[in-house]
Amino acid sequence: MRTTSNFSPPTPRKIHLGPFQPTLETVLAAEIRTFRNANGPLAPLTIVVPTRLLGLYLQRKLARELSNGHANLRFSTLTDLLPPARLAPRLGLELLCGEIAKTEIPADGYFAPVRETRGFRSALLETFKDLEQAGQTPEAFRKAAGPSPKLAELAAAYTAYCKWLTKHDFVTEPDLYLNSELSSPKSAVLLYGFYDLTTVQRQFVTRLAPATIFFPWTGPNAYAEPLLDWFKSQGYQPVAPPSAKSPPPATILSCPGETSEVQEALRETLAFVRQEGRTFNDVAILCRSREQYDVVLRDT
Repeated sequence: MRTTSNFSPPTPRKIHLGPFQPTLETVLAAEIRTFRNANGPLAPLTIVVPTRLLGLYLQRKLARELSNGHANLRFSTLTDLLPPARLAPRLGLELLCGEIAKTEIPADGYFAPVRETRGFRSALLETFKDLEQAGQTPEAFRKAAGPSPKLAELAAAYTAYCKWLTKHDFVTEPDLYLNSELSSPKSAVLLYGFYDLTTVQRQFVTRLAPATIFFPWTGPNAYAEPLLDWFKSQGYQPVAPPSAKSPPPATILSCPGETSEVQEALRETLAFVRQEGRTFNDVAILCRSREQYDVVLRDT
């Protein structure tokens, strides 16, 4: 039985639009403060991010900006939320596709000239993955294939692929996105930083029902627009981004030689850390060439 969360999402649900820095980072911190004011300073909150590296970055960022730091903020990827399962290994699936190419692709068929080539089994597997991520069952794909010999051969191969997985009790990641029941959520959920989702991931996010979405957006983008339109169709209302602060003016220094350049760069770094209350982890020094500057940087 599917259970529901104790945290009811706001109506209408919100989707924040803007660049990662500073807009989305700023509104994320503001939403967390609002949530804590309503539910308590240690109320659990799950923030779903595309990558673990982004989650680590946000943890460090929020630790400085929030009065309670990131206590009870849980950063997860979509795959972290999937239940344990007997996932089929990539190499095993490639070997399976190699066998399917021999048994399901006719010797005089459309793919006959390439079915035994080195890269065909990998290409076949990627095709099956695309079909899985689109939520296409073998039956639906077979009907869509129609009279096309090419698609008919792919449909037969895809059917054999899915039957083998079922027979041997293996699943793939798209299977889990499509069929997993979510356990009782222990916190509200925010979705941060996604600009593209597969069909099965969209269905999973629908069941996840995030209260607020933070969507990276700097202007019209043909790649990201389909997902933004889909979120809007799910009832998420765009929120006008806060007015952005003007970036600090750039400073150009004239330095006679690499040693002087490095000394001035380090002087600016120390001033930035001291005046802005930042750490050295917030600073990057870009060089024209590592060979030119590595030794000077180490010596300085």
